[in-house]
Amino acid sequence: MSQSADDYSVEIRDHALNRVGVLSTQDLTGLTVVRQATDASTWTLDIPMSSDASSLLMQDNAGIIMTGPNTQFSGRVKSWEQVTDPDSDLGDHLSVTGVGDGELLSRLLCYPDPAKAVSAQVESVMWSGNREDLLIKALSNLTRMGVGVPVSLHRGSTAQLTADWQSALEACTSLAYTEFAFDIVQQGDGLVAVVRYGRDLSGELSLDADSGSLSKLSVQRAAPTVTRCVVKTTSDSVASYQQIIPTDGSALETIWGIHETLITPDNDETPAQAANESVSEAKAAMDAANGTVADDVIIGSAQPGDWVAVKDGRDTWRKAQITSITTGFTDGVIHTCTLGDFSSSESRAMISRRQTARRLARLERSK
Repeated sequence: MSQSADDYSVEIRDHALNRVGVLSTQDLTGLTVVRQATDASTWTLDIPMSSDASSLLMQDNAGIIMTGPNTQFSGRVKSWEQVTDPDSDLGDHLSVTGVGDGELLSRLLCYPDPAKAVSAQVESVMWSGNREDLLIKALSNLTRMGVGVPVSLHRGSTAQLTADWQSALEACTSLAYTEFAFDIVQQGDGLVAVVRYGRDLSGELSLDADSGSLSKLSVQRAAPTVTRCVVKTTSDSVASYQQIIPTDGSALETIWGIHETLITPDNDETPAQAANESVSEAKAAMDAANGTVADDVIIGSAQPGDWVAVKDGRDTWRKAQITSITTGFTDGVIHTCTLGDFSSSESRAMISRRQTARRLARLERSK
């Protein structure tokens, strides 16, 4: 069933998150929103200067709140430009660039211990546990901005994070992995963090180029990043090490050779369990599919972070994750999806550079 602009409401808010106006159906034709699974979302809007909404959006730190079928989004104006162009269909118009409220995470440091004051922090702490617990812990930095944070349901695989003053967005992105999606949205008169466990929709949403539901698809195969683990354990302040080669890792080594990594198991995890988990993650990451869903495809209740089935050029079905959903308003409401592409955004490249810089800094300190 297709959607129309009448299915959506887009309100305008002021710097204090008060609702002060709405975008008319006519104004909506210039709005595009890109919701990300593990990054700050973005939005753009072009409206005539004659619109009542233009003056509201030009106020400092104004924003929008969009609600619709299976859609919840909010974010502030990042910049605006008043354009005088007689050749434009809009004439004199306002061109707005905005960010989702998840952008707040890029403005906050991830404290090594979010529950303590700045004066009680340390240089670096290793976090260990299941991904959702650690993700909620990283999100708890938002309480400094008065943002509500959900309670963890203790889901997901085990993970580790070296909390050493990176941005909260960087910490959350690394912890979400391919299992979770996160965002910040306005509910009522306040902001709340949202965590979604990626749903497997491959049994109900299948996409392929033959039917026209996929406009582009590429499939990759990469070498494993881990085949064996050196496991570090500590007892009475004395560290010891043992090498573990899981069965999957041994099989991979017959083709790819040795790929080692150093890991530290959780308190309730054996060295063998930690090694198996590390190699299993590396094995799962070897295959990837990414592409774009055609803009006339009905994606139903799918959200960023969910998994769908896609068929490649060899008629092989595989799963791909929805990494972003773009909603545009033209003659109707058009959705397009990006599949399996977590690497294209500048923020992702920035995170990679920061991670490399911190690793080098830690190596220098350890000499």
